[in-house]
Amino acid sequence: MAEDGGRKGTPHRGRIAGGAAQDDGAAAFAEALRSNTSLTELALTLNFGIGEQGKQLLRDAGAGREGFELRR
Repeated sequence: MAEDGGRKGTPHRGRIAGGAAQDDGAAAFAEALRSNTSLTELALTLNFGIGEQGKQLLRDAGAGREGFELRR
């Protein structure tokens, strides 16, 4: 997962890019997202292989996190 560095107090953004991710890959990213509480935005750029199940896993992993946004 690429993470753009940020200064203290600024949003941290990540992206899953390149189109190779599937639902099982999304599950692994969701697990990492649970332990990375500083990430506030995750973009699924060109990952058409991540279906609704994978997206829901990612949404659930970010649930309750203030300002968390899952983007496509």
